[in-house]
Amino acid sequence: MSHREHPQPGILLRFLRGEAAPAEQRAVVRHLLSGCAVCTAVMRPIWALSDRRARGPAAPQPAPGKSVPSKLLRWSGARI
Repeated sequence: MSHREHPQPGILLRFLRGEAAPAEQRAVVRHLLSGCAVCTAVMRPIWALSDRRARGPAAPQPAPGKSVPSKLLRWSGARI
């Protein structure tokens, strides 16, 4: 695969799963770094999803106008 050719779907899937052979990984990375807007647009939402998963769930926030009770903060060990 040259940097001008789009990766085949199977190679892209293996790349995303971390199962691509080293040569396939290099080819996909080289292709993306070449600035392919089509492949970057395909990959961006997938990367964003994996990034959110890596960070874990967002901490719950109190409802607007509500505060966290100080008793709960003391229990959690947070400094008040």
